[in-house]
Amino acid sequence: MRWRLGVLLVWVWLSDVAWARKFVPPRNGDVYLVTLGLGQQLYSRYGHTVLRIIDRDSGADYNFNWGIFDYRSQLAFGFVFFKGILTYRLGVSGYARMHDHYTRRENRYMSQNKINLTQKQKAQLFELIATNLRPENITYHYQYFFDNCATIIRDYLDRVLHGKVKETYAEQLTAQTFRHYVRGNLNRPPIVIFGLDMLMNSRIDYPLSKWQEMFYPLKLQQYMSELRALDDAGNFTDEPLLEVEEVIHQGEAWESSDTDSFVVFAGVALLLLLLSWLLFRRYNSRLLYSSLLMLWGIFATLLSSVMIVSWCYSEHLDLHHNANLWLFWPTDFIFCWIGLKTVRRKNFCWPRLVRGYCFAHLAAWLLLVSLRFLGIITQNVDAVLWYVSPLVVVFCLVQGRKTFLENTNYAH
Repeated sequence: MRWRLGVLLVWVWLSDVAWARKFVPPRNGDVYLVTLGLGQQLYSRYGHTVLRIIDRDSGADYNFNWGIFDYRSQLAFGFVFFKGILTYRLGVSGYARMHDHYTRRENRYMSQNKINLTQKQKAQLFELIATNLRPENITYHYQYFFDNCATIIRDYLDRVLHGKVKETYAEQLTAQTFRHYVRGNLNRPPIVIFGLDMLMNSRIDYPLSKWQEMFYPLKLQQYMSELRALDDAGNFTDEPLLEVEEVIHQGEAWESSDTDSFVVFAGVALLLLLLSWLLFRRYNSRLLYSSLLMLWGIFATLLSSVMIVSWCYSEHLDLHHNANLWLFWPTDFIFCWIGLKTVRRKNFCWPRLVRGYCFAHLAAWLLLVSLRFLGIITQNVDAVLWYVSPLVVVFCLVQGRKTFLENTNYAH
């Protein structure tokens, strides 16, 4: 199977190279903004943008795709993504191959808008693309918000349109943040957003300008459609920049899941806590409660460790200085030890240490709530505070109370 994938990647690469070498900036060409809807795979959950150029003299149909990557395994892709060193490249193909890939294989929504540019603007755009196709320029360091398939096309159009795109939209703020798009688009499956929402910091929580929001292909299409075309002197005309959208393929919607993983987590945790309390009251059984303690210890230790490792080694700044480290600590494996002692009905060797640790956790939680309420912490940790933190608060209150430990004979 791997050798087939390798052969396929080599064939695609050779095909792209052949099309890139064939590209000659046309004298009489039309330019189209091709917009693709959300895909089923995680990497395609923001949609996609392709630039299509048709040479009316030769009939050549070039499609420029800045979303090409060739990591052969999900493990390799996951590692370089975590490190923040994703290398993407500009791929060139014919229209038939692109259409087949996105409509027949991925069954995604696909449309195009003709871009109304003057001959001089087209020539400048074609020159930018030709420069991008040079071997030393064909790859780039991908960044999902700031340097992707949509932002590159946005920047190229802005350059040939005298900077009017950025001038128009850079100061227009929206009500959305990057976290809004993370939660809304990467919730398929829901467990993904549960982890990402806790791992990403305050850098994704500020209101976006329309210029920044054009990282999202559907917003690039929308905001470009709202602009007027410009003449060669940089003056707006009465003609729209994008002509009316032409739907090529309706495709599958591939909508995100409506399931809120934080609500599910809170509901399951509450149910298990109630059940563990009933089992203790009726049968004096500590097994379920002890299991919950140990699971929390494993979960909190792993999550906080990933946060710290990301802070130290990942080039994704969105994974640094995470406010959730007030709640999740790498030393939380102590809850595994507490759970093990509880289920075996053995006394704690250091009851003061246990109580001190639990009360320190409660103090950190109260500080996090206060700093968030005062606006000092700008990271949106509300979902964590509402749906996840009550579990650790319950654990710390129960284990930290000396009377509880004495009445159940956990300490001496």
